[in-house]
Amino acid sequence: MGAGRRSATSRRLALVAATALALVAGLATPAAGQEPDPTPTLAVTPSTDLVDNDVVTVSGTGWPAASEVLLYVCTAAGARCSGKAVVPADAAGGFSIPYRVRAIWPGSGWLDCRLEPCVLLALVRGGPRVVAPLAFDPDEPLHDTATATATPATGLVDGQRVPLSGVGWEPGGHVEMRLCGHRSQVCDRFGPGVDAGPDGSFVGELTVRTVIVDRDGEADCRLVACEIRLGDDAHVAVVPVAFDPLAPVLDPRLAVVPDTGLVNGQVVRVTGSGFVPGRELLMRRLCYQAPDCGLHVVPDADGRFAVDYTVQDVIDVYHGRVDCRGVGRCPLRVVEPWPWIEVAQAPLSVLPEADEEVTVAPSTGLEDGDVVRVDAVGLNRGHSVEVNECVAVPGAYVPFPNTRWFCAGPEQTLPVDDAGEVHTMLRVRESWPSTTEDHPQPFDCRVDRCRLVVGGPGIRVYVGSVFSGIGTYWDRTPLDFVSPGVPVTATVASPTFAG
Repeated sequence: MGAGRRSATSRRLALVAATALALVAGLATPAAGQEPDPTPTLAVTPSTDLVDNDVVTVSGTGWPAASEVLLYVCTAAGARCSGKAVVPADAAGGFSIPYRVRAIWPGSGWLDCRLEPCVLLALVRGGPRVVAPLAFDPDEPLHDTATATATPATGLVDGQRVPLSGVGWEPGGHVEMRLCGHRSQVCDRFGPGVDAGPDGSFVGELTVRTVIVDRDGEADCRLVACEIRLGDDAHVAVVPVAFDPLAPVLDPRLAVVPDTGLVNGQVVRVTGSGFVPGRELLMRRLCYQAPDCGLHVVPDADGRFAVDYTVQDVIDVYHGRVDCRGVGRCPLRVVEPWPWIEVAQAPLSVLPEADEEVTVAPSTGLEDGDVVRVDAVGLNRGHSVEVNECVAVPGAYVPFPNTRWFCAGPEQTLPVDDAGEVHTMLRVRESWPSTTEDHPQPFDCRVDRCRLVVGGPGIRVYVGSVFSGIGTYWDRTPLDFVSPGVPVTATVASPTFAG
């Protein structure tokens, strides 16, 4: 290419880079209260008409004395950075070093400074940040001593495992491997990488996708040229590859048995087919930001997997809880762990919220030690409920359930049966000692508002507890004690009777 054309191209890229620096201008702005002088400077010589593997001089003045200045090559927009170097500033705050620049920088998000403007970023942790533009000749090839070969490199199909080998790499270094569109920032985020041997050679394997999807867009390798990019801390290489234009892409499918009428805690069988063999996936529902969320699965050599999955009807997430009860809510999804792209999904239909009804007999004319029968129907299957005799603190008028309830003893925790019912017996008490200063005298059900409380799902009734939840229910049946009675002392938990 002629010098005039190269200079014109470089000037255009330099102009774009300079205007794009406004997007990272905040990096050079001192923090509030920070002494603005001396102003740190950064210079790169040369900074235009660069080609891969050029060695430039990077110098700076006005930096904090004897500080460590970090150098990165970044896109002008600041979206991706690579090429970290650490430079010690002298006692006067200056430095000058030779620095090798690459047209392509490896990493989780590959930089190609031939395609978009790049800058050199210099910073001190907790201190100033300055950028200087870098302009590369977009038509110059890569210049590297490391090489790589793919066998085969043509006629590839979706999900194929492609053997790779290379020589001239850093001995013992880790070589990253990514499938990308040719001269494109769109790259497959997955790549196992491989460690080079003592002689700088490696043998590895990369599973390729016909359609590459990432945050920068999409590339169909049947329609556009694609390449495998390889890089370690010192070298990069690009291997052109071609896909069979008539070959179909994988069709991932997910099936759940059973998938309707489900209840909390039920175990279902999940099968998958048409997935990329050996590529780890995450199977989950509406818990994208939840801790310990989902189940990791790895398809076999045929792209299949089969696992058991335990259904939850109410899912905890970072921002609260999601109630999945009801048809068409919270399908089961399979996503790639990064960048969280959904691969397949299957519907799960969890039974809707039940319409509970609780009967307590007898509930009037009670005496201390009477046994009452508790019949609860229309409960949520797959859950447990808790039964207790409790009283609200008199005068504490707070809309239920945000009320302090004090109970006669530890609650009974009972599983809801397959019919959505619970039947039990409970021995009631007329009086029990108080444990709160707001009610110094013993609780007396002839005076206080005693209730038989059935809570669920998963409600815990403790002395002084405050409850606020989603998709839960409380039933409070008044208990009417009419006998004069004699106050009793604290006892162990009321026994449960078969009912």
